[in-house]
Amino acid sequence: MSYVAVRTLITPPRSALYLLHLNLPSLPGCAVSTVTGSGAYRYARERLDQLNDVAAFFETSPANALSKAEQLEAELKQSRQDLEKLRIEAANQAFKQKLDDVREIAGVPVLRAVIANADADALRSLADQFRQNTPSGVVVLGTVMNENRC
Repeated sequence: MSYVAVRTLITPPRSALYLLHLNLPSLPGCAVSTVTGSGAYRYARERLDQLNDVAAFFETSPANALSKAEQLEAELKQSRQDLEKLRIEAANQAFKQKLDDVREIAGVPVLRAVIANADADALRSLADQFRQNTPSGVVVLGTVMNENRC
């Protein structure tokens, strides 16, 4: 049995957005849905304008906008990973210089240092390095991120 269902979705003055749903017995399991009316035209025009704006922002064609966005997202992810590696490397270099400043207080080796732009994981790793070199001692590490002491 074939049927056509029509449903009005939006009815602002002088425009309508209709959803048409056709079920055809000659194509079992297949149905066709479409949106029509002047409201549908305006909706499609707005979406196309948005897509063109995105494509212009990415300096590419509308057909390539998604792949360009994905490419830029991958580049941003890689840049963030590279930045994190550089931060860890800089923290390691600063820590190696601070290892020369180990003092002994009452016979116990003590290292206190401020390592710039090091996150908690980096500080933890540096403390582990100190423990490997100095099995019995005290290490106090802090950091400054965005000019705020942590």
